[in-house]
Amino acid sequence: MTDTVTSEPQPDEDRKISSSLQSLETSSFLDSVSTLALRVAGYDDPELLAQCSKGEKITAITEGCLFLLYVVLLTIVLIFLVHNLLQTAFSVLITMMSILVAIFIGLVDHVAFIRSAIFPAGMRSLRRGGFGANVTIGADAISRVCKTIRVALMLLLAFLTAIFVGLSLNGDAVRTVLTKQFYSLNAVAAQKAAKDEDAKRARVQKEYELALGAEASLASEVDRLLKQSNRKTSDATTSKLVANDGRLAQVRAALEEKRQILDRLDTNRPSNIEAAIEASPGFVPRDLSLVARIKALFQVVHDDPWAAVPTVLIDLFILGVDAAFLTLKGIGRPSTYCMGAARKHLRALVHEARLAEAERSEDQTPEMPERPEPQGPQAAPQKRGPGRPRKNGLDHTAKVMQ
Repeated sequence: MTDTVTSEPQPDEDRKISSSLQSLETSSFLDSVSTLALRVAGYDDPELLAQCSKGEKITAITEGCLFLLYVVLLTIVLIFLVHNLLQTAFSVLITMMSILVAIFIGLVDHVAFIRSAIFPAGMRSLRRGGFGANVTIGADAISRVCKTIRVALMLLLAFLTAIFVGLSLNGDAVRTVLTKQFYSLNAVAAQKAAKDEDAKRARVQKEYELALGAEASLASEVDRLLKQSNRKTSDATTSKLVANDGRLAQVRAALEEKRQILDRLDTNRPSNIEAAIEASPGFVPRDLSLVARIKALFQVVHDDPWAAVPTVLIDLFILGVDAAFLTLKGIGRPSTYCMGAARKHLRALVHEARLAEAERSEDQTPEMPERPEPQGPQAAPQKRGPGRPRKNGLDHTAKVMQ
């Protein structure tokens, strides 16, 4: 009998297997990303893609990745804008709606600037190569209007971004301006409420000062009694000392209470004044609308122009990214894929046109003329009477014969 020997896998073999599996997973992930980027860039025809060079494929993959990153950046901008517009905390619903709007704008850009630009780009390349016919599909006025609307949307988005970034960065200054406007509109009620708060604080301050004086006098009295009791102990001195200690503790407790009241009055002074203003007969509510906030922002920028510098820099960055993406497809370069797509569509156009012409010719074939139907017996023509006809063409003999 022959003994079967089972060989156990070596650690080196295990490492090789794991590394090969990891390389396969990485390769499949990269292939998936490359395929997605090519589809986003409009390169989704396998027959035409096989004719492209490696450099053109890498360029298409780069364009697709840039487009995906642009959609991510647009999503972040929209989430920021909507949250600041509604003045609300983080919301999952707002985030999902912003993602959907960003995807919608991305699809519009994909159709207007990528899909619709493949045939015109290929047609321009064919024309430069000597192709005689010029087919202007995708390069007409409607395409230019669509692209103009998208550029206007880009400028509007940049303007809104500047507004809300400015409101976010200068929030404290905007709130200060709105508070001043609120108090100016309710000046009479604000003055009365401020006087009431000042009178209330002055009264408590006076009580605090009296308690402070009482505490100082009792403390000195207790010190004197302590020194006296140390020199000579007596029942009268001890009883006075105990009584003064009790009163001193009460005065200190009252003093602490007055101090806390003063702190509360100082802390709650703005809210108390606003509550008094709201309770007044001629109350004008605080305007926290978007228009009021924008006006306050422009007032802040007018008073301090340097406050607009961070907003302008951030907005220029976002606008630059958006404009760079929109102008990316306008960069002219040789594209085998675009020329192949143009040729393929031209062949389809010619083929379908010839089929349509042939069908139209078949529909317009002349029909055979119908045979005339036989008519009844015709009457014999009248005979001219005897005699020579006159020169004017009148035949009076015909009447005589009749």
